[in-house]
Amino acid sequence: MRAFLAIDLDAAVRDYAARAVVDVRRHVDALAPDAVCTWVRPAQLHLTVRFLGELGERDVVRVCEALRAPLPVPALDRKSTRLNSSHSQQSRM
Repeated sequence: MRAFLAIDLDAAVRDYAARAVVDVRRHVDALAPDAVCTWVRPAQLHLTVRFLGELGERDVVRVCEALRAPLPVPALDRKSTRLNSSHSQQSRM
């Protein structure tokens, strides 16, 4: 199974990001109308911090066990974030 580590976003940050995605999508659609893009639904927005690749079920269970307790991380400041794109063919916006 394809696995990754991600930070779940609270509702306010997810809403903010969802509005930014709408703006980016309009921009892409206007400049590259023939581009085939898969856009992430707002409910699925998250911050990927590490792609783990293909893992077997046993490894997925081990990673989940290791990360069961929430990790303390500082709050995100929306004012200091910038939207950036990845050029990988497998990237999704």
